[in-house]
Amino acid sequence: MLLAFLATSCALIVGLWLYDTYRVGISKSCLNHFWFFSLLWIIYFPFRGVLIDQGIISLQVTRDWQESDLVTSLFVASLFWIFVLIGYLSLKGANRDLSVKGGPRIQFSSFKILLLVGLAWAFLFSRVIHEGVFVPFHGNEQNEMRTGGGHIFLFSELYSNAFFSYICIFLIYKKKPASDGAFLLVVSAVLLTSLAMTVALASRRIISMTIFVLAVCFVVRRGKGTFLAPALILSSIFLAPLLHTLRYTDPYLLISDDVSVWKIILNTFVLRNFLTSLSSSFEGIDHLAAFLEKSDLNQLLFGVDGGMAWVFNLLLGAVPRAIWSSKPEIYGSISEQQFLYPWMYENGSATTTLPSSFVVDFIFGMGIFVGLLISFFMGRLFKVLYIKMWMLEENYAGKAISIFILANLFNIVRGGTGFAQPLIIFLIASVIVLGAGRVFRESKSIIKAVLNFNGDSLKSDAGNGLTIR
Repeated sequence: MLLAFLATSCALIVGLWLYDTYRVGISKSCLNHFWFFSLLWIIYFPFRGVLIDQGIISLQVTRDWQESDLVTSLFVASLFWIFVLIGYLSLKGANRDLSVKGGPRIQFSSFKILLLVGLAWAFLFSRVIHEGVFVPFHGNEQNEMRTGGGHIFLFSELYSNAFFSYICIFLIYKKKPASDGAFLLVVSAVLLTSLAMTVALASRRIISMTIFVLAVCFVVRRGKGTFLAPALILSSIFLAPLLHTLRYTDPYLLISDDVSVWKIILNTFVLRNFLTSLSSSFEGIDHLAAFLEKSDLNQLLFGVDGGMAWVFNLLLGAVPRAIWSSKPEIYGSISEQQFLYPWMYENGSATTTLPSSFVVDFIFGMGIFVGLLISFFMGRLFKVLYIKMWMLEENYAGKAISIFILANLFNIVRGGTGFAQPLIIFLIASVIVLGAGRVFRESKSIIKAVLNFNGDSLKSDAGNGLTIR
């Protein structure tokens, strides 16, 4: 049953994607928020469901799931995907442009990025480099240090988020960026810093996301990328096991003569290890099954906490503990994990975070009906972002927001509203580079387009993508 479900969902999604590719070209269909989301949905739900059912992978939360539990979860997950599709298709028709007035000239952008890079290195020297020795975080050290010190870790993130806006100015719009010395200096400094942060924070996403955004901007600049666009999407998924291995490998071992490091790397590509690592990067169906098993009918229909986890994810979670001393340690997405697996918190906070998936997050707040409504609007958001990214008009902030969300779609699929906090940090960093006016106007334009129901269409040079005829 699960295998048939996987085959059917793949055939449907690939068939629709091929139709869209025929209409708009492979570059625009690959670098499309909805289709990337759909690919991730397949891996998070039907694909992982088959791997669990066949006993091919090891689970972080050990459980012998019955096929009926997984099938039920797949039907619920499919319902949410359908509502995202309906939302995506609902934006069509004809009369409103998404272009936004630019604003004053952007100045000192290279200097601002280099200043933020300097703050990132100040963070490294204060938290990671001790007496000239690079000592990365291990185990739960980072989580413990972030409690009460999250504002310090902000310095490790601002430079890369600001760079994503910066690169949209230079790599997409500047005539000859390769001849600009300041641009090359900024790119080199950011790549070097991202590599250091990847090792220091044991996070594969830092360097991989930086490279991904650079490549996306290059494709958007050229207006085509027949090979690069699909390679970007596929590599962001199938290189995850290798990056997962490198994440937990001693960095000093990588630069030593010890041949054992190559055995560790090659062991990644043993089929069971590869599939387990790949699947562990994209968890979803088992957490949804756990939620459906644990929740009662009232919680399923109306939610568990009345949206309190969303409030923390969207707003209160960003308040520093230095200001709010009584801020709870378990809130937002972590409270969802505690609901699913309370035994992980018997001796305090859990050392492992397990994002529950956007489906669980959307239901957890106010129930399945509100969750489906949110999914509908998420589909509309994907259409607006797709058009913002490919439109020819100058829209620095719009492209930056669109490309940032494209690069973080896996965070949306795995965490739902938990993505709000990284987005807030990105918008703050974008204000530093682009100015508050540009960021505010583009954000307002996106929100208005998503909520627009007067039959207007979104004019673009990209083609609207898949539409209802």
